[in-house]
Amino acid sequence: MVRTQEIPFEGGPLMGVELHLFAVNLILIKARAGFVMCGYLNLDVATRVEDVACTAKGRVNTVEEVMATTVNLVTPGAAALGISPGMPIPEALKLMNR
Repeated sequence: MVRTQEIPFEGGPLMGVELHLFAVNLILIKARAGFVMCGYLNLDVATRVEDVACTAKGRVNTVEEVMATTVNLVTPGAAALGISPGMPIPEALKLMNR
């Protein structure tokens, strides 16, 4: 099952995606200039294609859980926006949604 949801947010709506797999879910929240992803997705690939991206810390299974945690790892593009490990995910999304 795939669940998508528009999330009202400062700077314009975000798009949340949950792909229900087997042991864990694949979670992604897309902002205007980048995205937050669960650890299931590959940050090295996001870095290689020069995306602005970061991973959420911990095991998360829903968009709501991602929004309640902090940044774990960042791409250079995300770092250039001021996003850093330990930052609350909503703060990182504000920087991505300008």
